[in-house]
Amino acid sequence: MTNIEKNALTIEPHALAYLNRVLPQKNAYSISEAYKYLGRINYHLKKYSKANQYYDQAIKAIKKQHAIYPKELVFLLKQKGQSFLDTQQIDSSYHYYSRALDTIHKYRLNDLKVSIQANIAMIKSEISDFKEALKLHQNNLQFLKNINPENYTSYNKYDVEYIATLLNIATAHRRLKNLDSANIYNAAALQRNQQVLNQTLAPQVKSIQHKLKGHLLTNQGIIAFHQKLFDESLQYFSRAKAIQDSLNIHSFSLECDLFKGKNYLMKKEYDTAIYFGKKAIKGFEKKYQFSSTRNLLDAYLLLSNCYEKIEDYKHANFYYEKYRQRYEQVLDPQKIHVLNTIENEYKSSFLRKSNKILEKKSSLLLGIALLLILLLLGGYLFHRRKIIKNKRVFEELMLKIKNLEAHKEQKTVPKTHSSLQIDEKTVQIILDKLTRLEENHFFLDKSYDLSTTAQKIGTNTSYLSAIINHYKAKNFKEYMNVLKINHALLTLKENTTYRKYAINALATEFGYNSTLTFSRAFKKYSGLNPSEYIQSLNKSI
Repeated sequence: MTNIEKNALTIEPHALAYLNRVLPQKNAYSISEAYKYLGRINYHLKKYSKANQYYDQAIKAIKKQHAIYPKELVFLLKQKGQSFLDTQQIDSSYHYYSRALDTIHKYRLNDLKVSIQANIAMIKSEISDFKEALKLHQNNLQFLKNINPENYTSYNKYDVEYIATLLNIATAHRRLKNLDSANIYNAAALQRNQQVLNQTLAPQVKSIQHKLKGHLLTNQGIIAFHQKLFDESLQYFSRAKAIQDSLNIHSFSLECDLFKGKNYLMKKEYDTAIYFGKKAIKGFEKKYQFSSTRNLLDAYLLLSNCYEKIEDYKHANFYYEKYRQRYEQVLDPQKIHVLNTIENEYKSSFLRKSNKILEKKSSLLLGIALLLILLLLGGYLFHRRKIIKNKRVFEELMLKIKNLEAHKEQKTVPKTHSSLQIDEKTVQIILDKLTRLEENHFFLDKSYDLSTTAQKIGTNTSYLSAIINHYKAKNFKEYMNVLKINHALLTLKENTTYRKYAINALATEFGYNSTLTFSRAFKKYSGLNPSEYIQSLNKSI
């Protein structure tokens, strides 16, 4: 059953035949192994639900013999944790990794400890708890330094776990913006990796070390990017690409493409940035792993920013919308809440065991119940405050809109013209023409800038800019934004059809090239997001 990842589809019938052969024998270990292989096969076929069913059958088969086969149980729990992680069920993933770690502690399976703690640290990273991830990786490093190689069967002279742990620590420091520390650990890992590669290696060991080197070079490139060393960063990615091409190792290629795009964005080479951003997106969209989500969101924003820089607002809006939809789909606050609850349960259990503190079960349940109550209360109060604030802002908006509807907004009373050095007759002509343009909703035409407006009125940009600043108390850009948002507020209140439009359609309707720009302006000048305003309007009916 080797090379399951590449041959999963072809070996599945053989695995099923093997299962049918061992079932009548009633050998718990053989039956569990058969289900385990079927689980791994379906995992690589991305049939995660079916894979988990097979893993459950494997666990059930050795349920009464856990003490005899504890390593097999840890492996199965780990595989279930990975399967849930890949399908973004991070709460379930955390649960199974925690069970695996508990089993390791119970049966003192130190050989497996580093691997499982690294998986738990990975989940910590995915929920942006980088400090906790760093602590776990540092514990792993200390453990590896203290072990007796003779009693640790996972130890080998090639230091695979040691180098990987240094890489994980460097990555955690990098995400915490501790770039000096990230450099130190990454450099140490690269040095040891190169020492191993200088030896005569078996092909499999050589492949593992080259894969590690690719990840280390990629991480070093990302560190250099955050240090704003863009050319140096690209050099590291080129070295990683050479490993990818020569040995057909692709596990780090997507992150390389993403950060190449980010480098070229900073270098203002937008077409090249778009090329690498699209490559990254194409790869990340095919992956279901939770670990790809943050990078995918990053790539969407990269392309949106690039297209906005070259004034291709259609594509800028397209990728921003994909970013927004994916964000809302994946970063579900309820999921994070559930994960935090499980994390606290596990953390309490882990600390209690490691420090040998004996607590009664009732005390633990009481503590968890109180914690849940506090979390729920805190969430409710936050939500309640937001509702009250939005209601107050909405009521103020309604008063403002009432004045707009009744045309009670008074024209600014002319001030002395001495500071403008423009004669009063010219000022009045320009103000009258500006009023007529406002009545015709000229501000919805995206072609109107200061120069176009001045030309339409029959004056120059200096006069127009000075008069708008003096009488409207705003610069031209702010003046246009206020007109657009006031019109949007009135239109959405008076015409329910518009409330059914998507936000990107409303942005276009009200004279904006970008959904993001429209949303920011709406929030700035009204105090609510467009969706919050529409929701409040619908409730007020």
